[in-house]
Amino acid sequence: MYIHSIDNGNYLSVKEYLLSLRSPFGTSHSTSVTRKNAFVEIHFEGTSGFGEVGLPPKKDGCYYADYNDVEMFFKHFCDKFKTEYNSSRNQANIKIHDPFKSFPSPYFDGFKNRMSLAPSAPINILLLALFKALDSYDEPSAPPYAPASKCGIEMAMFDLYGKYYKEPLYNTINIPPPNNKVSFYTSALNSDISEMENSTRLGLKYTDCIKIKLNENVDNGIQIIKRLYHVYKQSRNYNSYWSVDANASWTPSSCLDFLFRLKSELPEFLPMLYMIEQPFPVDIVMSSQISNDILQSWSHVKDVYESEGILIFADESISTSAQVPLVSKFVHGVNVKLEKAGGIRGALLAILTAREYGLETWFGCMVSSKLSCTCSAHMLSLSSIGGDLDGELLVEDSSQLLSGGMEWTSDSGRNGYVYLSEENGIGLK
Repeated sequence: MYIHSIDNGNYLSVKEYLLSLRSPFGTSHSTSVTRKNAFVEIHFEGTSGFGEVGLPPKKDGCYYADYNDVEMFFKHFCDKFKTEYNSSRNQANIKIHDPFKSFPSPYFDGFKNRMSLAPSAPINILLLALFKALDSYDEPSAPPYAPASKCGIEMAMFDLYGKYYKEPLYNTINIPPPNNKVSFYTSALNSDISEMENSTRLGLKYTDCIKIKLNENVDNGIQIIKRLYHVYKQSRNYNSYWSVDANASWTPSSCLDFLFRLKSELPEFLPMLYMIEQPFPVDIVMSSQISNDILQSWSHVKDVYESEGILIFADESISTSAQVPLVSKFVHGVNVKLEKAGGIRGALLAILTAREYGLETWFGCMVSSKLSCTCSAHMLSLSSIGGDLDGELLVEDSSQLLSGGMEWTSDSGRNGYVYLSEENGIGLK
């Protein structure tokens, strides 16, 4: 744990957040039974804002941070913040930093007005100094683990702001609450399909929408879907949304083979398949090793799936808004995650850019506690149908440090809709 004292009992801190998982969480590149996330707290005048950084196993090209990286970044950040904070408090005329210059009205309008009308208020001096320090890492020279590290700090900042000024995060962003948005539950890849069946049964207690993790083995993937679809039909007599996450493990050929196999062996499932997530390599548009013929093949895959009413989404290939235009020809939509985007503002920029390119939008999460999932849930009104904010369901209840936050509800007899109360900030205590 690292604590940076500000003054008069105020402080910034980061510590390990150890999560025990209900069952092994497997993807095409890793399997884990625990996670070591980072938990950030900003305490000011008796109020604490909280943030979390979800930290999956490192993977070249997309997941760069572990806890040690986040703590190292945090210490460096605190040094910058100290300089900015002392400077702001000692200046007669405070130079206003605009952390929202990239956003058109109405986004963050209330926040901007409070900062401009009362720049010398102690809470505003603190927040502006935090933003100045945080935004100094926007240069290309910032370390690759900066976005994930920034995410946890910014989350705590917005939580503190909302609690101090008594408004929920979605009001601070100036967007609607997530009405009529659903969240999927992830059935993680497991060598024992019965474990995936048990996991799916757990998820179906909360939502009708299931996301399945698969790897490069298409035959095994078809068998998994058959088994999990059978579990679904044991408790449901209607169709819902499902998705398949290949985690960059497929080729154009295997992607088309998967679709052919589904159509021939499980055609009744096909109308339920909303999307395929990240079938292509992470560096699809960045690597010189990928030929034009392969790129054209992935564009063809998009067209074929589109003809069947199934969408292709990018996940690991999309970190910030800058990557959105690069993959637009291969996808129908993008999966936005706070850790990849560098926080709430970065996620909003990615969403706005996706809209410019006519892409669908989706919010995902890392394996995390209710804190991180609820923070993303505040932004669900910006998504096309919702996202997979199931991290808290994957984690043992005993691992949750905070209470409150998002709830899973029903609408017209169907499960999986996200509900947020009007609690201040992110909404956890």
